[in-house]
Amino acid sequence: KQLKAIAVKGRKRVPVHDEHGLLQASKQRFQEIYAAAKDGLRQHGTPELCITAEGFGDMPIKYWTGDTWPEGAARIGAPRYTEFLHARPLPCANCPIGCHRHIQVNGEGYALEGPGPEYETLGMLGSNLLVDDLGAIAVANDLCNRLGIDTISAGASVGLAMECYEKGWLTKEQTGIDLTWGNGEAMIAMIEQLGNRTGFLGETFAEGTLSAARQIHPDAVLLVVHVKGLDYPAHDARSSFSLAINYATGTRGACHMRGVTEDVEMGGLLIPELGIVEGWSEFFSPYNKAELTVLLQDLSAWMNSLVICTFMADGGGLSLSHLVEMFNLITGWDWDIDDVMRSGTRIFTLQRLVNLRDGHSRETDTIPYKMTVPAKEGFRAGKTPTPFSSYLDRYYSLRGWDSSGRPTAKILAELGLELAC
Repeated sequence: KQLKAIAVKGRKRVPVHDEHGLLQASKQRFQEIYAAAKDGLRQHGTPELCITAEGFGDMPIKYWTGDTWPEGAARIGAPRYTEFLHARPLPCANCPIGCHRHIQVNGEGYALEGPGPEYETLGMLGSNLLVDDLGAIAVANDLCNRLGIDTISAGASVGLAMECYEKGWLTKEQTGIDLTWGNGEAMIAMIEQLGNRTGFLGETFAEGTLSAARQIHPDAVLLVVHVKGLDYPAHDARSSFSLAINYATGTRGACHMRGVTEDVEMGGLLIPELGIVEGWSEFFSPYNKAELTVLLQDLSAWMNSLVICTFMADGGGLSLSHLVEMFNLITGWDWDIDDVMRSGTRIFTLQRLVNLRDGHSRETDTIPYKMTVPAKEGFRAGKTPTPFSSYLDRYYSLRGWDSSGRPTAKILAELGLELAC
């Protein structure tokens, strides 16, 4: 059928309860967010996170088998990213932050101009593959954009292929590509095959890393870093233990944008209205990890339903109180923060019921094997989110779910979701 998308454009205006009040509040919040982000996300975009993330053991290295890569992170992250790629802000419509980058690459065998790679792409197509060539990463990012494939799963696919190649489970005779770590040209060649479903690699990885692993070698499944078939994004759960819970219980698998708990542990996001203050949930401490996960999953469910960028709060400093104020100006409702969090809980619980219908349960609320292997050096040396079952038990208890991960009749009644069950 060759159908990629359906574009719909309406002619009517969205009704706003208090247009004047919303306009005044929006102007004030815009100025505050711009001031908070101008020397951070606006100046360098998400590439500014690379050096910090690597230092915290948060960045994927050598498909989750490496511990540190400081020189590489400095080569692909800001400020070198900004200088080498001639990067400048490329804001979304009416955005006070402008974290996206417009780049220009000339030389070293690559030439392009357009949207540049974000942090997740730098992590999964850069440090994850030990590729420190920004030109190659930028070209691979552009290729993924044009082919309509996700850079996170693309990077995971290439990473798995490179690890299997290193182990001798894949050969150059099969792949036609020298899949050695750090080979940017091989990365680009494999992505072309993935996007077009051509060649051995394109066909083998067409259904994702888990399917590919089952075809490659009996032991390859153990190498795949995923939850419910969705590849880990570029944040390591051995650094932020709350991420392990968030990924494992995520309603679409391992997703950091449905609960940005790692930013709380790193100290970059505080939400005092929810009791999330400095020191409340610290690195490697078992305390408040499940609590943090529940709060951020529910808040993210509500914010995602508004279609508002997380960076307005996480990087832009927009408070939850101000966000609720603007929500009420638009709707004419009189919600408070408790109403917001209840709404998020209802959304997340309903999604969980869909997961259960589709066969997921405690058995798939897991962490991959590599997340149980501690680093030998660096910030997270000797640390893993284990035993994971204790974190999961606490999480289920807070959610009002039974030991198998199913919401109880009591919690469904409290949330008004009896009929959904």
